[in-house]
Amino acid sequence: MSLPLSEMNIFETAGKKQTAKDFKPAPDKITTNFGTLEFVGGAFPTEESVQKIYDELDLQRATQAYMDFYPALSLHTILKAQVRDFGFKTASDIGVMADFMKPSENYLTGNNITAYAVATIDLKVDGPTVVQIPEGVLGNANDAVFKYLTDFGFIGPDEGQGGKYLFLPPGYNGEIPDGYFVFKSPSYRIWAMMRGFGGVGTGEQVLNWFKERLQVYPLATGPREHTATNVSGLGTNTLPSEDGSAFDLLNEIIQYEPTELF
Repeated sequence: MSLPLSEMNIFETAGKKQTAKDFKPAPDKITTNFGTLEFVGGAFPTEESVQKIYDELDLQRATQAYMDFYPALSLHTILKAQVRDFGFKTASDIGVMADFMKPSENYLTGNNITAYAVATIDLKVDGPTVVQIPEGVLGNANDAVFKYLTDFGFIGPDEGQGGKYLFLPPGYNGEIPDGYFVFKSPSYRIWAMMRGFGGVGTGEQVLNWFKERLQVYPLATGPREHTATNVSGLGTNTLPSEDGSAFDLLNEIIQYEPTELF
């Protein structure tokens, strides 16, 4: 049986006598973008070079983690800002950009010609939670890592007619009542946002419009006392940190949410 030429070359190379001259010596130094690495004794890195390599690995892994978790950090900072700057205490507190978004409101994708209404939902605190929306809005709900849960309004299951959305916490096995658009959330915290259109007006008019029509409450309690606050011009920063404090925020997310979310 004859062997293919490629296999013959392999055997010939393997049987060839090799000498030290066939190998290039290992360099004593390698220049990188994180410094010069020095080697001794035939390619063994010095202690200082080893530390540089580990530091670079830490930086690369931290950078990748920051990019991977940026959506989660973004939503987390939005929810924290709504507590810090808007005074939210429960899911029933509604913030309305009644005079539109001002330059002092820092959102990644916000615009200044829309009357927004926002709420923070915490299923760990309230259990199954209802978002009762009016007709004629457009919005959505996102989980704690900023993954889409559902649309509200025109392109949502209510098709612009309004309705009751029921969000269930992770691992929920209880009864599910009829009459709701039901969504199982993989996270405890949810950000709910919607926009008012048409005749909702501005200022006090749109503030009262949302206050009279939009409610967020635990399923267990039913509708409860709620607030609607004009948050236009209060000033808020929802942009994630760009320094080491971002990892403190990431730790908050990981400690609060179920492991399965990640």
